[in-house]
Amino acid sequence: MSHCLNPNCLQPNPNTTIFCQKCGSKLVLQERYFALKILGQGSFDLTFQAFDTEKPSQPYCVIKQSFSQVQDPNAQEKSEELFKQEAIRLKHLGKHQQIPELLDYFIQDHHQYLVQEYIAGQNLAQNLARHGAFSETKIMNLLAHLLPLVGFIPLLSLSEINK
Repeated sequence: MSHCLNPNCLQPNPNTTIFCQKCGSKLVLQERYFALKILGQGSFDLTFQAFDTEKPSQPYCVIKQSFSQVQDPNAQEKSEELFKQEAIRLKHLGKHQQIPELLDYFIQDHHQYLVQEYIAGQNLAQNLARHGAFSETKIMNLLAHLLPLVGFIPLLSLSEINK
């Protein structure tokens, strides 16, 4: 099954279709990314597991779709500028082995898209639900893996935060 990327629809569709059977939206982004299922949903974004039809192995990837309700053209322009800055930072961060690589980013139909490497496995909430609270040893092990990563991520200066 494929998933419609229209946030007002999200209809599952057979893999053989290129347009959503419910709303008519195109199912393939940028002529290459094909959404398979929703991984998560927030107030202003959706995350899909997808695959890249342009590469011979058609690897899985993750599409993060952000949508805003901004009507003011100046605010929309500022939102798009901030999105591009975030994408550039993510591209830099993706050079670390513990951070999924940013594969692509673009704006289409007033929606902002980040395409990142797909990492199979459970997130922290799923792990806790399945195995319960971590022991002290497990917490120490987790921190030992996370702290070097925190050192890799540049901290925002006050001037960047106040922009």
